[in-house]
Amino acid sequence: MGKNILAIDDDENMLDFYKAALSEFGDVRTATNLQEARKHLAGLDLIVLDFHLEKDPEKFQDIVPELKRTAPILLCSGVQTPEVEGLGIALGVAGYWNKGTDHEKLRSLVKSTLSSGKSVS
Repeated sequence: MGKNILAIDDDENMLDFYKAALSEFGDVRTATNLQEARKHLAGLDLIVLDFHLEKDPEKFQDIVPELKRTAPILLCSGVQTPEVEGLGIALGVAGYWNKGTDHEKLRSLVKSTLSSGKSVS
């Protein structure tokens, strides 16, 4: 049975990439901002979230708790610093992927998160 994944990124090319790379897991919905993303939160199994959404005034650390109530989150970022990954871990994201790097790692993270069966409380 296919899963429902929401990719949130302000880069249209990345959203196209997520659709292609993650379609094997099920339905991949996309949103370019948080307002749009909030329309797609029902019935999700996973959220792939860009660390820095330039046009959204809300800070990452403020939106993760809200989104985590819906589904596990995989944090994706082009900013490759330990601080970004550490913030994600501190906020309880399910995994971290450096954008533009090992695409198989992203698929592996998605697969393991979806198969973990972790429920969202």
